[in-house]
Amino acid sequence: MPVIPDTHPAAPNGFPGFRSQIIALAGFLALSAAAWTLASVPIILNSNGWYAGSVKAPWMPPSWMFRTTWMLLYAGVAAAAWLVWRKGGLTGGARAGYVVQLLLNTAWPVAFFAMYPMLGTAALWTASW
Repeated sequence: MPVIPDTHPAAPNGFPGFRSQIIALAGFLALSAAAWTLASVPIILNSNGWYAGSVKAPWMPPSWMFRTTWMLLYAGVAAAAWLVWRKGGLTGGARAGYVVQLLLNTAWPVAFFAMYPMLGTAALWTASW
């Protein structure tokens, strides 16, 4: 198969070119947005249900704060992955760690919010692991 030359070579300092960086950042943000959207579904469906009526410690955040905090968390995960990618370090174990982190962050609201009506307090213990 013929090799197609890269028309956008890396910048002289070893970083990917500006266009590649923008595309990569948009990709990481899109992955995080997809994970955030999936994680938001059980929060939306259950935050005004059992969670709103539960007895909470005084320091517990209001239900609206969960989605906002998750959005900031996912934006931070995307930015961190992009910074590691820029340095050429998002390979092998680092890439696997990034994917696992996204999956675990997406699974937590499911375990905490969605499974409570089915499992009761066992779901809360599962989410705390």
